[in-house]
Amino acid sequence: MELAENLADIARLNRLMGTTQLLCRAMIKLLPLNTQTCIALDLGTGAADWPSAFIRFTAGQSLRIDTQVIAADLHPAVLDYARKQLPDSLILGADGTHLPLRSNSVDLIMCAQTLHHLTPVRAVDLLREMARVSRFGFVLFDLTRSRLAVTAVQILTTITSRNRLTRHDGPLSVRRAYQPKEVYALAIAAGLSQSTFHVRAVRPFRWLATYRPLSQI
Repeated sequence: MELAENLADIARLNRLMGTTQLLCRAMIKLLPLNTQTCIALDLGTGAADWPSAFIRFTAGQSLRIDTQVIAADLHPAVLDYARKQLPDSLILGADGTHLPLRSNSVDLIMCAQTLHHLTPVRAVDLLREMARVSRFGFVLFDLTRSRLAVTAVQILTTITSRNRLTRHDGPLSVRRAYQPKEVYALAIAAGLSQSTFHVRAVRPFRWLATYRPLSQI
């Protein structure tokens, strides 16, 4: 029950902060024009709110893309929660640093608010795997580490939730988070080039990175 409430808090905050729409738009920009079908992988799916939103977003009248989503996570309880949110999607128990998928086997990959859980070595492995598995690229999104961000998240989680996990994990996530310049250094270490990987700050206290393989530029 406590974990389910925590995941619901995350989904609600994503909606309030405009995160879901931001990520959907960033993903669509990676697809070639006139795409009719799409297989998207959500790594570290957590609340599984983004996959549902992306399916609706791509099915809209302006796009009309038939989208299939694979939601992946390591934690069994999170996977059980995701199955309830995405009854018609594939739920995959997998470590993003060693994906059980062939190269170029999915069109797009999303990884949101997961990188801060990883050490730099594992973060490099994650970036390398996402580049290997995706045909058209990936979107990476997370918090930015700063003292002001810690204070802001402490206030936000206190006034929006009574859940112990939400109040504890929010500020802790910011303390563990990478800054944009650090993310770029990780990407270079993973073999991604300056022309294929871009990272930018997103207000408040967040960043968004995109990768598009050379073959798609």
